[in-house]
Amino acid sequence: MLALSDLTLSYNEEAPVLQGVQLALRSGQFMSLIGPSGCGKSTLLRVIMGLQKPQQGRVQLQVPLDEVGFLFQDDALLPWRNARDNVALGLRIQGMSRRQARLQAEAWLQSVGLAGFEDRYPQQLSGGQRKRVSIAQVLALQPKLLLMDEPFASLDAIVRRYMIEDLLHWVAQDEITVLMVTHDLNEAVSVSDRVVLMSNGPRACIKSEHEIPAVMRASLLEGGVHPEQARIVAHLWQELSTEIQLPHRQQRTITEAA
Repeated sequence: MLALSDLTLSYNEEAPVLQGVQLALRSGQFMSLIGPSGCGKSTLLRVIMGLQKPQQGRVQLQVPLDEVGFLFQDDALLPWRNARDNVALGLRIQGMSRRQARLQAEAWLQSVGLAGFEDRYPQQLSGGQRKRVSIAQVLALQPKLLLMDEPFASLDAIVRRYMIEDLLHWVAQDEITVLMVTHDLNEAVSVSDRVVLMSNGPRACIKSEHEIPAVMRASLLEGGVHPEQARIVAHLWQELSTEIQLPHRQQRTITEAA
């Protein structure tokens, strides 16, 4: 579905943000991308979408860009449009008639549990409801590849859990390939087929890849947590911690060395 080959990107004359990134995502796979803050995870998504151009390397997509959906951390809803018209917007841009787009939007709002909320504006919806509208807006376009940049970070724990479970259902139902950026290691392990760890920046690259057993996702959908999840998360945390350099730790290391 997606292949990144020797991808390098920098701003002006500064050291490259990304250097030599190699990544392959199979059709139907759910991949989570983790790494230190500022290492370029979100930048990588923008490169895939064609919003930023790399200095070197290639992005190979097996689908056209109009079949790639992007779910942002903050909802991108227009405050002057109600839920129905926000969901219908992308369909209208693609050329669908106003009537058909609104009918499709209503069907998607029903599928995400928002039947009866069609005429409400974003400011009249809770954070979880706005996120559901955003998901309906993206899924209505029937993407083959879905890119997500910490889509549930702003939600409380209970709403987040339900949203993730629902997302997994929609992804499986429509056979969508997913690449998700997240800082939550438990979230990454519980939903993914593969977790990819990026090194610290600048010159960030792919440090390691980890296959995740399907029983992790099955346990989540059954309302539980697999007993092996804590072990895998601990291993990822240990590997991630070697990439994070905090100032107070650096100072402590210098003092100890002295």
